[in-house]
Amino acid sequence: MSDEETPRNGLTLEVADFGPIAEAKVELRPLTVFIGASNTGKSWLAMAIYALHRFMGKVSGLGSRSRRLVLAQRMFHIPMQFADAGTVHRAVDELVKDLHRPGASASEQIVLSRVLAQEIRVALERQGEDLRDELRRSLGVIDAGELVREGAGNGATVVARQGALDLLAFTVNGAQATVEASIPGDTRVRRDAVRNDLSHLLPIVHDPDQPDDESLDLYSRDALRVLSGQLLPRLFHPFGRQAFYVPAGRTGVIEAHREILSGVLGGATSQLPGVLTDFLTRLIEHLPTGNGFGGFEDVAGRIETEILGGGIRVSPSQVIGFPQFSYRPDGWTKDLPLVNSSSAVSELAPIVLFLRNVVTPGDVLIVEEPEAHLHPAAQVELTRLLAATVHAGLRVVMTTHSEWILEALGNAVRRSALGGTAVAKAEPGGLALMPSDVGAWLFKGGRSSGSVVEEIELDDETGLFPAGYDRVAEALYNEGARIFNEIQRAKGE
Repeated sequence: MSDEETPRNGLTLEVADFGPIAEAKVELRPLTVFIGASNTGKSWLAMAIYALHRFMGKVSGLGSRSRRLVLAQRMFHIPMQFADAGTVHRAVDELVKDLHRPGASASEQIVLSRVLAQEIRVALERQGEDLRDELRRSLGVIDAGELVREGAGNGATVVARQGALDLLAFTVNGAQATVEASIPGDTRVRRDAVRNDLSHLLPIVHDPDQPDDESLDLYSRDALRVLSGQLLPRLFHPFGRQAFYVPAGRTGVIEAHREILSGVLGGATSQLPGVLTDFLTRLIEHLPTGNGFGGFEDVAGRIETEILGGGIRVSPSQVIGFPQFSYRPDGWTKDLPLVNSSSAVSELAPIVLFLRNVVTPGDVLIVEEPEAHLHPAAQVELTRLLAATVHAGLRVVMTTHSEWILEALGNAVRRSALGGTAVAKAEPGGLALMPSDVGAWLFKGGRSSGSVVEEIELDDETGLFPAGYDRVAEALYNEGARIFNEIQRAKGE
């Protein structure tokens, strides 16, 4: 798996009185699974994670190289908060020298200066209303008060924590929204990661010959904000990476994508959750021809071959800007419109297209109910293939009601105990994931008092994540036994 980011694991998301959730503490791992009854907040928390990714991308200025260059050339007319221009200039200059120090190890971690850490903190704390609005948009709520659990008196809180440090604490109560951030001055980041991020910016923002006059204030301020914007995603990994959301009910969404987006792009008022409109917009922006611009073409092909028995195809349509989605079964010479294919095909088609055309290693793919309309054998195979993307560097968050998915994940984790050679000899599809790479969280309770979210550990004896499905099976068995006994008694009368 990719070790590009530092730290790899360890960012914990804690929420309280947030929507239907009374209390949750979730460590975001390479593969994170939400389990539980309906209406307990699984999708709500998944959408909040998506919103945090979008928010962090906006704060840090993530985007294309051209966009970053524009950001680098902007002058931020905001008063300096903690130090004079000379102090800021020296902080930037020291960072540049440290990044390019001769003989320094590329993987060595360097320490941020206090000035840079403070600037990142203030940049975040100015964005309370922006985070509130992104949560509202992504979750599809109109009134910010809907972000707060019914009956909660102190508002909702969302905290991103690294170890014992609250990196970001967001609070909303009605229209009031605040962000508090804690970025320690001794924060460490990998030298090569920062150097790669800033390589195209440093020639613009760093000029050692800049005269020490009034313009130094503008130069230092601009350089500082550009540099801190690039460092921020490293500190908030994985929130610094792009996230992509594949919603539930995608069959209907795909079938109606033209009508929905015609209205949205035409300026019609929409109350759709932002995750839904973003999902459709991604299809239009990234999939005009389906030529494979993502990083997981091999896994996408295996889903088609091993589960769907045919290929998902994208072609231009007569409606400008709207692609045509179709399915070609193996052995056919012409395409079948996706709306006329099976529900299993239309449910998996967006996952195939995102893996092939959109997501790249390091990104986050959030999938609601990947098991929808799939035979249990297909659920197991899809789980193995998603595990393969995690092994190749993709981060995955999924919500599920499927016992088959949990059992397949349990096998993948237990298989890691066999060791490298044994794993290579395992059964087909027998990929191993380390226990630290997989986390399962159970949502318990309901809307009346709010759900409580707890981690469920893999049971070493059974090899299962104890999600309570066994109680359902036991109840059904007992019911069947009672029916059998009653039939026997009736026959004896």
